[in-house]
Parts: sequence; structure tokens; C-alpha cells
Amino acid sequence: MLDYNLVLKSNELFTAGNTETDGSRELANGLYLRDTRHLSYLILTMNGLRTEKLAITQESMTDARIVASNPFLTLDDDSRLVPQQVMITEEIHLDRNLTVDIAIESFTMQPCSFEVGIDFTADFRDLFDIRGFVRAERGHLNDPVWNARACRLSYTGIDQRQAMTEVRFDQDAQFEFEWAEARAVNLALTHLPPHLRPTKVEPDDVPMVSAAFPVSLEPRGVWRLSIQVIPVPPAGPPMREHPELWPTADLVTSDLLLNHVLRQSTSDLAALDTAFPNGSLCAAGIPWFVAPFGRDSLIAALQTLHVTPQRAISTLRTLASLQGAVVDERKEEEPGKIPHEMRYGEMARMKEVPHTPYYGSIDATPLWLWIFAETVLWTGDQALFDELRANAERALAWCRDYGDLDGDCLIEYRTDHQGAGKISHQVWKDSFDSLNHANGAPAVGPIAAVEVQGYAYAGYRRLAACAARFGDSAWAEELNARADAVQRVVEAKFWIEADAMYAQALDCDKRPVTVPNSNAGHLLACELPAPDRGILLAHRMCARDMMTEWGIRTLGSNAVRYNPLSYHNGSIWPHDNSLIGYGCFRYRQFETGMTVIRALIDSALSIDSCRLPELYCGFNRMGIASDTPLPYPVSCSPQAWAAGSLPFLLRGMLGLTVDDGALVCQPWLPDWLEQITLTNVEGAGNTWTVTVSRDAAASVQATVLPA
Repeated sequence: MLDYNLVLKSNELFTAGNTETDGSRELANGLYLRDTRHLSYLILTMNGLRTEKLAITQESMTDARIVASNPFLTLDDDSRLVPQQVMITEEIHLDRNLTVDIAIESFTMQPCSFEVGIDFTADFRDLFDIRGFVRAERGHLNDPVWNARACRLSYTGIDQRQAMTEVRFDQDAQFEFEWAEARAVNLALTHLPPHLRPTKVEPDDVPMVSAAFPVSLEPRGVWRLSIQVIPVPPAGPPMREHPELWPTADLVTSDLLLNHVLRQSTSDLAALDTAFPNGSLCAAGIPWFVAPFGRDSLIAALQTLHVTPQRAISTLRTLASLQGAVVDERKEEEPGKIPHEMRYGEMARMKEVPHTPYYGSIDATPLWLWIFAETVLWTGDQALFDELRANAERALAWCRDYGDLDGDCLIEYRTDHQGAGKISHQVWKDSFDSLNHANGAPAVGPIAAVEVQGYAYAGYRRLAACAARFGDSAWAEELNARADAVQRVVEAKFWIEADAMYAQALDCDKRPVTVPNSNAGHLLACELPAPDRGILLAHRMCARDMMTEWGIRTLGSNAVRYNPLSYHNGSIWPHDNSLIGYGCFRYRQFETGMTVIRALIDSALSIDSCRLPELYCGFNRMGIASDTPLPYPVSCSPQAWAAGSLPFLLRGMLGLTVDDGALVCQPWLPDWLEQITLTNVEGAGNTWTVTVSRDAAASVQATVLPA
């Protein structure tokens, strides 16, 4: 069951299929809760042999069906049963627990008797451990405990906290167990060639449990078994039964294929909305980032503000509750700083990684300011403004006192942080090799990344609009002055006239990194560039070295370090494209914005699930009917800011804003789209219906009415 590539999620609980990790290249297979794998192996056998898979159908993010048939069997009476005489159906459902309902149906002409085995184990490994982080020591796995219909697996951590998994059956079983070598039973390792396998696997041995059930089937007979897997995390806040179900606007277009992609995006975002112990927000992605995040959760909140404003409000509150209060070098915490990532597993509790929370991103704090201001302006909610104003003031103080390392109005990050789990490049392109000069030499920190300055500018400018709306003209003037200062410096120091592009960053000598890069395009969404430069930048983003039929690359193909197979040096990220495309619409560059939308729609439609992954490789189309973006091997899917990309781009195309207590729509429609309707849009303290259509004279009309 867990060896198939099946991804399910219900609030904090999720399953991961046979996808590779981003570090150790182990496979992820398992059932996870709070950064711990509570079930690593769950296999159905017939007389000790694996069944033969026929089909896997995922009906939703909580339900799936696996259909298999029998292998070649020697039955209890020594007769033979050839394959495909017996059908095995596994109905899988995830809520607070994992439920598997099994039906075995015979299509033979004769009675048949055999033994069904359910083999299972749990290694209780920390997610960081599976991803390849080295551990000096580990707790211990306990002997299983069972009665006639249930078996309990457990693990006592280094901190003496106990994690448990109980496996229950609806009929009596005969249990056996043995301490088996982890390498032999852990599906996450068996695919690796011997020379790539770790020399030591933790734990050395795992308790492999077998539950046996005698089965006798008459012709056309059916035998059933129900399994319930109940994970119990170590002591701490209990799991909530359901995540918050936030009201979401309905978006329907005249294009049926686009509607299908949008439904998948909405479903993925709803599945990633998670009620964590510290609050509710959109988890970044499965399998590695089901956790509260700063950057990822905030960008997803921005992308979906017009359809699900409660997601943004809850995200802001959750991250504000974790805002930095002291200087702590191990966690990179500073007063006012918004966290990067919060974790709950054993390695975090034991300080083997600094994620309690970890503050190692330079952009989460200005992003929080920007999304806070946008959310207040969209909702018109003065109570929210008053509630979080103190957090905003602390975030502003951090930008000035800690983010700006040298007093030049720019926010910089150091690259010399050491230790497990720490990040060198503390921006969204956070891989070790993501920032290089035109000659290929790595840029040395402190680093002022261009998009971070854009986020800060947008935060100051939009927060000034909030202050002015609610009567604090002095604060508005101060914030506008800060925005003006950032804009002047960016225009003076980052603009590359010869390439109609902004530098990706300034290094420690304030030398610009002049490679063609997608980061500069984020400035369009922030509305920082002067109008003439914004137009030039929008067109530069769609030049041949940057734009492909699948989207805009992270790095231009003419750059020395260009590699379309890499994580950040030539790959394509949907969220990156969404910020650029949205910005194109803000500068009224409709054709360039539509080029981005069309590329992402085509990418989604070419993938079986119609789900945009976290990223894919930066190649052009190959010109064949079965063409699809080349997958990146460890891309998260579903992933929050990928799922939010097309809703955000459509907001840009529709020109949806809030002005003086009313919802405003200034749309543009491509010739292949006749109509868009949004219902139950919450904004400016009201609920609205928006209809945009093309009339007989090919003129685009918009109607905005209170619901």
C-alpha cells in the first residue's frame, strides 16, 4: 500500500509515495505526522507473495483505491491458482487516522483457500533523518504489543517522549514479529545500488509484524478486512480533527480545460491548509514541507487573497505568534523577525536542527509586511490592522536595525551561517549555487537580493496606504519616505541599462550580479520600477533566453551557469512566473502577461493530474504530441505557491483591486476566453459577484455587484 506513489493528506497527517528525497535520495514511502514517519511499511500478501497491481485511482486528497490481482499461488489443498483469478481492492481513506478497507473477490469456478498477510512496521524516523541529516544518536524501538485484533508499535526518543502507532483489525489475527534488518524491509533503501546505500542505517533493526488471516472463498465469494492505523504523536498539543475550512470564491471560465486546472489548484490549496499546533496556514508542500513556513505560506496567501482572504488572515496571525523576540544565533532569531520554518519532530526538540522555529530567511519579514498591508486593504478590516499593528512595527524595526546591515536602505543577508539545517542563500533561490556573477564566480555575502528590496518597498508603500486610510498621516508619511528611499537605491544600483534588467543582487562589495534572472521580475508585482523601466523589464522577461513554452526560466540560457536540470539555475518555477506575470498586468503589458498564463496552463494540462508541481526543468517543447515539461526529480507536489499561481495570474488579468470600500475590476481577456465569473468574493467588507465577458462588438465588459 505504501510502496505506490500515492500522496494523501488530511490536516497534519499525510502519506508520501515512492518519491526521492532532496538529500539522501531515499524514497519517502510512509505515513507521517509532525515530522515523524509513523508507518514505513504496509504490505498485503497472499501466501507470502505480493499481489500484482492493476490500477491506482486517487479520488481526492483523502481517498484512493488500489486494485490488484493474485500472483501464481499454491493453495492450501496443493492445487494451483493462476494469476488474475482473484481481485483485491483496497479502499484507502485518510482523516485523523489511516483506514484501509480490503475486499478480496473470487472469479474462479472452484473454492480456494489461502492466507492473507498484512506485514507492517514503523521506524519512527525523523523527516530530517530521512532527508539525509546526520544523527549522532537515536532513541530505541520497543517490542510490539498486541491482542487478538490490534498491535501497537512504539518508539522512545532521546528525550524520553514516546511516539506510537496502533494498527487495528476488525477480525482476529495471528500475530508474529521479528527484528528485521532495516535495509531489507525499508522500501526507502532497496532501490539504491549497493555503492550508494548508507553504510549504516538508523535504526539498525525494525520490528516487522505479520498479521495472518485464513481465507476460504467460494466461487464469486468476497472476503473483507478493515484496517485502521492510528498514529499518536509524542506529548504535545493534540491534533485537530479538521483544518479550518475557509470560505473560497468560486471561479468559473468559459474554457473547460482551464476550469479543470483551477479546480485542481483549489483542491490542492484546501488540502495544504493545515491546523498546526501554532495556528492554521497553508503548508508549503508534500512530502518535505508540511510545516508552518514564512515565505511559502505568505506568497500562497498573497496569491489567493482575492478568493480566500481568511487564509491570509490566519497566516499572518500564525506567523506573528512566532515572531522573533531575542537574539539567538543558533536559530538566527532577532527581535521582530518573521520565522522561516517551524518543526515539531524529535530532531527539532533535541536541537539537532534549529527549527523551533528557524529564522533563516531574509525575505519572510518584508513579505509579512506586504501581505499584512494587502490583506488589510483588501478586507478593509481596521480591527485586523489594530490587532497586528504592533507586530508590523516590530517587523519594520527589524528591517531597519537588523535587516539593513550597513545603513544603505537595503536588506542584506550573511552567507556564513554554519550548522545542520542552516541555509546559506536566505532567499527563495536558497540552493548553495544559486547566485553567481556573469563569469560564473559565486557571489560573496553579505548579499542584497533584488526581490527582497521589492518586497520591502511594497510593504512600506502599501502599509502607508493602510495608515493613511485609518487616519495616521504621520506614520503614512514616514512609511512612504522609506519606500521612496528603497526605490531610489534600487533604481540607481540595480538597473542594468544595457540589458533592460535589474541585477539579481549586490554582493559584499556592492557589485551587481548582472546575469539575466527571474528574480528581477518580482519587482513588477511590487510595482517598484518606474513605468518606462517596468515595461522594458516585462518584455525582457519574455525574451528568448528567459521564456520557454512552459514558462520563464530562473536563469537566462546565455548565462555561464545556466543548467535547465538544476534547482535554481535555469529551471521553471510556477510561483516565480506568477509574480512576474501578475506584475506584467500591473504595468498593463497584457500580451506578456498572457504569454505567462498560457505557458502555465499548457504545462498543467500536459501533466496527468493537471497539477502544477513546485518546479520543472527549463527546456522548451520538443514538438511531439505527448510533450510535457521534464520533471525535476525531487519537486514537491502538491505545492502551495505552485497551486496559487494561476489564481493569482487571473487576478492580474482581471485587474481586481479594492478602492474606497468597493471592489474594482479593470479586466483584459485573451481572444480564446469569452467569460469569467467569480461568485462569493469577499472584499471591502462585502461579498461580491464579478462577471467579465466579451460582447458582440468584441468589447470586454465587467459587472461587479454585491451578492
